[in-house]
Amino acid sequence: MAGLKIIKSGSYLPENVITNFDLEKMVDTNDEWIRQRTGIISRHQAIEETAIDMAVKASIPCLDGIDKSKIKYVIVATMTPDYFTPSCASIIAGELGIENDGVMVFDLSAACSGFVYGLNVASKMLEDDELALVIGVEKLTKAVDFTDRSTCILFGDGAGAVVVARSEANYQSHLGYKGNIDSLNLATCDGAKLKMAGQDIFKFAVRIVPQTIEKLLEGNSMTMADIDYVILHQANDRIIESVAKKYGDHHDKFVSSIAHVGNTSGASIPLAFDKLQRENKLTTGKVMMIGFGGGLTWGGCIVEYALR
Repeated sequence: MAGLKIIKSGSYLPENVITNFDLEKMVDTNDEWIRQRTGIISRHQAIEETAIDMAVKASIPCLDGIDKSKIKYVIVATMTPDYFTPSCASIIAGELGIENDGVMVFDLSAACSGFVYGLNVASKMLEDDELALVIGVEKLTKAVDFTDRSTCILFGDGAGAVVVARSEANYQSHLGYKGNIDSLNLATCDGAKLKMAGQDIFKFAVRIVPQTIEKLLEGNSMTMADIDYVILHQANDRIIESVAKKYGDHHDKFVSSIAHVGNTSGASIPLAFDKLQRENKLTTGKVMMIGFGGGLTWGGCIVEYALR
């Protein structure tokens, strides 16, 4: 992966909130049970807003002070697009006024790995002085069965976005795929409702994520001391905590933002990154991002940030 630098970020969460206490009225569950197993307290639900609406709102802060004529790629990572065609990216770019000759816009579907995949694609395509807008957006609640307590407690809606440019560094990324394991599919579609083998996914994640971290560190001749933050896909706080414990003194570098957002699939990593930005925790440095999800797919990369 050629070097990438994040120069702007943005995010958006719908106004409507579903708390654990709300879910107690829908299914056989309770707040304590959900918190202990997932770390989730509440999640957001887009009611009238579309995925495109959320993506546009997340992207607007990214474009503040940016010369839009330099944006050559708009990449939208989502598994819940509003239409089969045209792509969300096509409509989003138009609404944002990104209508340059030579601009390429497209959606990318890789579930919870989608945002990292999008960064990898951008890194291969960007040339000097070009910019890419990479968005992760999901409207997962439209695909949630609110009578299934194993899934309805997890998923929420939202969008995160970044503007990236090339950097001088040349970082190695690590991507993977393992197919034909039905029991380990993150989600299957049964009448457009999500299903998930939660325990299998947990075991998969706590195995593959540390392996990916080590491959990224070794492949880039780094140690964890060289990394400022580690942002994993926000699937479950127990997964994040399990992985973070393996890194001792660097435990605090692992970001958790799931408590009031839930699992937002392809949007979770950029949402967590922008939360750091809004908390004034980012200036310049390096962040490791790792996604894992349906497919099974996984991917990790190291990205610089120098926010304007």
